[in-house]
Amino acid sequence: MRKRIGWLVIPIVFIIIGIFIYLFFNEGENIYTHRNQEFTMKVKDLAEIDDKIYLKFTKVIDNTCKTEECSGEGETLAKILVINNPHFEYIELSNKIDKEITIKKTNYKIKLIDFNTENNEITLEVLSNE
Repeated sequence: MRKRIGWLVIPIVFIIIGIFIYLFFNEGENIYTHRNQEFTMKVKDLAEIDDKIYLKFTKVIDNTCKTEECSGEGETLAKILVINNPHFEYIELSNKIDKEITIKKTNYKIKLIDFNTENNEITLEVLSNE
């Protein structure tokens, strides 16, 4: 009886993994762009840059002050998953700090052009050292 249940659990696990992968790549809008070109992303969007690198805008982290006891304004972060086969990396871009972030294992840098905190849209440019 245990072997039959095991044979039932294995296909269910593979189906769940397949659904997760399908939703990951097809949930938002797919954007195809080139390096050194600006583009705008919303949460859940996937950008493909020159058939080499993928950027998935996963979520917005709100660290702004919500109480009167805060000394500063706080910041809002955009969390981006960078997929460069076979490497994965999470990058957090801030609406307060303007700097270029180097993507590990590549010669690319991500530059945040604009961060619209009202509708959670970011405008990025992927720069190449080539």
